[in-house]
Amino acid sequence: MSQGPPSQAQPLSPRKESLTEQYPNLRAVLILSGSFFVLFMAFFSAANSASKALKDSGFGSLGFFSLSMLYLNFGLASLWTPRIIKRLDAKLGMVVASLFYALWIISLAMTTAALKSEAISAMLSYNAVVVIVLSISFVSGAGCSMLWIAQGKYLSDCAEAKPAKKGFYNSLFWFTMFLAQVSSSLLNAFVLGSFSQVAYLFVISTGICILSTICLLVFLPDIRSQKMPATTQQSQQSDVTMWSMMGENRMIQVYGLLLCQALSLAIRQGGMVPFISDTIQSTDTQEQFKLASLASAMFGIGQLVGSPMVGYVNDHLGGGQAVARTCLVVHLLAYSITIVYNEIHSFGFLSFVVTFLFGMQDAALQTQVTIVLGFEFRTNVEPFAIYRLLNSLAISGGMAGLAFIIDINKYRVMFCICFLITLGAQGIMAFKFAFQNRKTQRVMIYEEVKQQELQEFLPESDKPQQ
Repeated sequence: MSQGPPSQAQPLSPRKESLTEQYPNLRAVLILSGSFFVLFMAFFSAANSASKALKDSGFGSLGFFSLSMLYLNFGLASLWTPRIIKRLDAKLGMVVASLFYALWIISLAMTTAALKSEAISAMLSYNAVVVIVLSISFVSGAGCSMLWIAQGKYLSDCAEAKPAKKGFYNSLFWFTMFLAQVSSSLLNAFVLGSFSQVAYLFVISTGICILSTICLLVFLPDIRSQKMPATTQQSQQSDVTMWSMMGENRMIQVYGLLLCQALSLAIRQGGMVPFISDTIQSTDTQEQFKLASLASAMFGIGQLVGSPMVGYVNDHLGGGQAVARTCLVVHLLAYSITIVYNEIHSFGFLSFVVTFLFGMQDAALQTQVTIVLGFEFRTNVEPFAIYRLLNSLAISGGMAGLAFIIDINKYRVMFCICFLITLGAQGIMAFKFAFQNRKTQRVMIYEEVKQQELQEFLPESDKPQQ
């Protein structure tokens, strides 16, 4: 009895990826985003009110200089905090660093109460309060640097396993960060509308900061970068230093983008509330705070639109160059209407339009910068350290400069200069910067390991012949 031809092995049908395979480390990204939402709802609430609150408490421009000092050391500390992040776990670095934000807000609470509390006034002179606030601001800057360099590494490590989702992961993180901006504005409006002393706002913000530290410590999982061969790892660490990377042509082309993002952040944290308040006719300080905070909530809503927009364009509509060209259009719209509003200089419907568009362009910039630094260079630590160094020094200078911008003419000059710098920086990114659009070496190693694991489950006849 003859036997038929041997049956050929049927090829395996492609298996549908599970949610965790489609979005690896998504849980870690969600916990990171949620913890930063809590932390920066408190920080934004304090920072947005610091300049005006300290001025109304009798300390002049101390709020501007406090933020300026914080960002100054934020940048300087970026020279040495990368070594700490490399030696320590990124999670532990974020836990420790978040405590410095609470320390800075406590200094604001003490300052706003100093001239209204006889007990504090008896213990501390005006000059002593100024020295304490500036010293705490300087020390807190080091914590800020550690937090953001660790965050940049942690988020990039989360996206390594699925580089096609890098835009989604980054936009998800910044979406929650910008949601914190909306929440902080609403928190300001509620607290300042309910209590006569702004010190209550800073006390509440301190408690929220400590809650975020607990979330990072308890719930955030450890994420390790995909393992690389020892020889490759050693060669990368020896070849790539922060100083050598600063002189590379690719990094130089990004400097303009870092500068315009710094200017946008300085206006957001130190200039937006005073700018909107200046257009309000009411002389009641509490009423000015309340209306300016409500208008600033639209800034956060604009950020919620800008960040997902950049993530979608990056992942689905052409990558980095398409993002830069989209941002050019958003910047043109936002700055043009802001300049027109400054000329009108009257609070109304246009106030909310300005804050919405300015928030949209601010979020687009921040998300774009994070994607570029996380995936367009050989490592994901040094680029963020360079960013924090230069960005923070620029913000520090911007904050100090904002202390002297007090009328419509100076606001006009400021917005026009920022507009021109932003257009030039995005022009370089859109038409000159060579986006890699390729997998990093770490990702290729990871996929090679996964392919080897898959081969173990294939029938012998389907395995490739050696």
